Formats: sequence, structure tokens, C-alpha cells
Amino acid sequence: MRYNLLFILTLFALETFSQRKVSGVITDLSDGDKLPGVVISEVETDNVVVSGINGKFLITTLKDTCALTFSYAGCLSQTIEITQDTTIHIVLEQDTTELDYILPPPFKGNCATNEFSKAVIHWR
Repeated sequence: MRYNLLFILTLFALETFSQRKVSGVITDLSDGDKLPGVVISEVETDNVVVSGINGKFLITTLKDTCALTFSYAGCLSQTIEITQDTTIHIVLEQDTTELDYILPPPFKGNCATNEFSKAVIHWR
């Protein structure tokens, strides 16, 4: 029984040592503003965090060497290989692809679906 407990504690210790805490700040390339709400995910795992209101993030990776993907609406996604750095500064570039159309939300009030569809068709 003692050896089983020792074995389990050893496995737990090895798993803990293979983790790494990575922190940093995410900014926009065009104006240098800090980006809140950026999704940071560890590649090939379910480990995901979101950057705070000041663009800062902290993620505990499940592997010692891993890749992190940074995704934000309106910006190009970026994947960074993490090997030794524990503090990084990420700069995301805006996605300049054109939108085909913009679908405005329905206004407050009584609007039947077919009336809203007609409004969108006439708007284009």
C-alpha cells in the first residue's frame, strides 16, 4: 500500500513539473492598444483562457514545450511555439479581408420575419 501511494505521488510530481506558466500582454499592431477578450488556446488540448480587460493573460500549459494559438475577432490568428519563454508580448494584425455583407440586428419592436428579410434584401 505504501508503494502504491509513493508511485501515485511520483506520477503527480512528474505531471506538475512538466507544466509551465506563460503570461504576457496582447496588443494591436495598428495602434498598440491592448486587446481584451483574446482567446488563448494550447494546441492539441482543451486548455483555453481569455485575456483580461488590460490585454494580459496567464495560462498554465499542460506540456513543457507547446504551441499557443491567439484568436481575436477582426484579427488574424497567430500560433506561437513556446519553448523557454514564460513572459511574451503578442502583437495581432488586423484582418483586412472585406466582408460580403453586414446583417444588422432586428430593431426593437414588432417586425415579422418576412418584413425583416425584405429590408435586408433592399439594403443590399
